[in-house]
Amino acid sequence: MSSSKTNKLALFLLIGLILPIYSNSFYSSWHFDDYHSIIKNGNIHINDLSISELKKSLYASTDAGAYAGKKLYRPVSTITFALNWYFGTNKVLGYHIVNMTIHTVTAFFLFLTMQQLLTSPKLSPFHLKHACSLALLSAAFWAINPIHTQAVTYIVQRMASLAAMFYILSIYLYCRARLTNRLKQRILFFATSAITALLAIGSKENAVMLPASLFLVEIVFFQQISTKKQQFHFKRIACFGVISALVFISFLYFNGTITSIINGYQTRPFTLGQRLLTEGRIVILYISQLFYPDADRLSLSHDIEISTSFFDPWTTAPSLIIIGMLIILAVIRLNKNPIISFAILFFFLNHIIESSIIPLELIFEHRNYLPSAFIFMPLALGVMRLFDHYHYKKMMKACIFSFTAFLLIIFGFNTYLRNMAWQTEFSLWNDAARKAPNNSRAIAGLARAYNQKNYSERALYLYKNSLQGRMERTKEHFAPQIHRNIAITYIKQKKYNEAEKHCLEALEINPDYERARYLLCEIYLHLKQPSKADESADILLEEDNNNFKYHTRKGLTSIRVRNYGRAMQAFQKALDLNNHDNEAKIGLGIASSKIGKHKSAERFLLDAQTYAKKDIRIYLALIENQQMADPGIIKHDYLLSLLDSFPLTTIITSISQLSNNAAGIYLPEENLYQIIKTYVSHEFRL
Repeated sequence: MSSSKTNKLALFLLIGLILPIYSNSFYSSWHFDDYHSIIKNGNIHINDLSISELKKSLYASTDAGAYAGKKLYRPVSTITFALNWYFGTNKVLGYHIVNMTIHTVTAFFLFLTMQQLLTSPKLSPFHLKHACSLALLSAAFWAINPIHTQAVTYIVQRMASLAAMFYILSIYLYCRARLTNRLKQRILFFATSAITALLAIGSKENAVMLPASLFLVEIVFFQQISTKKQQFHFKRIACFGVISALVFISFLYFNGTITSIINGYQTRPFTLGQRLLTEGRIVILYISQLFYPDADRLSLSHDIEISTSFFDPWTTAPSLIIIGMLIILAVIRLNKNPIISFAILFFFLNHIIESSIIPLELIFEHRNYLPSAFIFMPLALGVMRLFDHYHYKKMMKACIFSFTAFLLIIFGFNTYLRNMAWQTEFSLWNDAARKAPNNSRAIAGLARAYNQKNYSERALYLYKNSLQGRMERTKEHFAPQIHRNIAITYIKQKKYNEAEKHCLEALEINPDYERARYLLCEIYLHLKQPSKADESADILLEEDNNNFKYHTRKGLTSIRVRNYGRAMQAFQKALDLNNHDNEAKIGLGIASSKIGKHKSAERFLLDAQTYAKKDIRIYLALIENQQMADPGIIKHDYLLSLLDSFPLTTIITSISQLSNNAAGIYLPEENLYQIIKTYVSHEFRL
């Protein structure tokens, strides 16, 4: 069979494996970081495919929740989310199709890359003879491993899978360049390898380890390092490469200073040393999850005890010893067992960024997506050697084949099972809380899921319990968030005094927790205390005068205290900081209308309407503004537009709800309902 036909068959087989296994993930809901990274991220929500809109999506950093677009943020990943949003807004199907396509393409290029590596002149004829089978079996074990559901089914982790796709593609192109004898082709392959390397880094920062991985590929598959001098140079270059990568990643994450990295631990309940000790145990857990793929061992949150010394807990020292021995063994056996050595070294090398000194959270399973790319090559090699050894024994070959097929079925079945946990927010957090009952994040996540289902009492109980669990951040940073969530729950119950109490408690623990003060403004408006709300908005602006949301809130509170001139200034400042802030546009329209600038009000409201055609507040505000401009005269245009766009029952209900929402940016005048009722009665003879 020709190489082209073999590759097509391999692609067909990989699709045939991946598609049914992930078929139950296409309608899995939004989860966790999906909300602030995509759903609430206005920079992702492009309205057309113009250069300015696409450019906006490249600056989709959350900026501490402000979405101010201050810096370039994983531009390759964010532009794909923006395109998904343009074609399907918040419908999950399109996002899952793209994620699964990326996963399938990555698996296919992983197969092609391993084929290239196995044709290396340094390897034995056995590897070349079985290159296709080895590569396909290894890629299949990787592609259907249940640990990767977090990188594939969890929508926002496209960042990890997209980076891995370009990363593997870059290695493949590098291998093609090294194995061709034609100069033009070599230059072309090296150039495209460099381009895909940049795309990988533009997808997620951990791809910065690619040069070190290419160096590893070069040493293992294309260079001879038989002498001690060559081995010394290899170790020296390897250390230099790792240190350079860590320095570079520190620039991306922490402005490139050791002090800033250390400062990152101020919000964590562990020190740098404790993190390094704990990560040893976590990496061993990752390895066990990869080779013992039980869906019940996987979770979005894990209850990880922090290692405070080499012997507390006692598994710390053995874990570090095992990792050290594996790395030493891989280096020592580099020439005799290149496949095994490469798989081990690639795994640990690509865990350096997220499993060493950077003060990230301790554990996430998606971090294995790239490091584990070649981890199953030794397993596939072992299977092929057994096949070769028992070439003439049909019974043994049948047993080996059956056992391999059984392993693939087990992997696939557990992936399918794990995807069931990702179906809804409730199923995911219920699963996490069951597996990590002492983990504060898991408990709080389940509380939020109950809140979404309107089981507020159960949510309050769980939120309060989460304050006693093991936290991913220090209590000073975690507890205020929970008190704020409790306050949000009380707001849903319209228990505004209780909500105020928990916001104040959050601010007592951490006076700089701006999100609690931001919510406190809303609570005071609900309590009909606009002066207090206005004072809280002033404090927010003192803390951060460049946050457009704070200026929008100040505009709202200024409207409530009838300072319309100050409201207009605040809304205009919000738009100067973020010209896509539709709330500020609506606010400008309402404030302008209140001071008699009806033409300006109309212009602002119509501008807002182009971005929110289904926002009934804008229709009502336009009608009200028109009536204020010409009192006593009922005009038809905006009334007709309203009636064409919404059922009459929706209009009546909306006016009632808006009138009772003191925290809303728009409160209808008392006579608005009567105007609409009169018009409908006269025109339609109701």
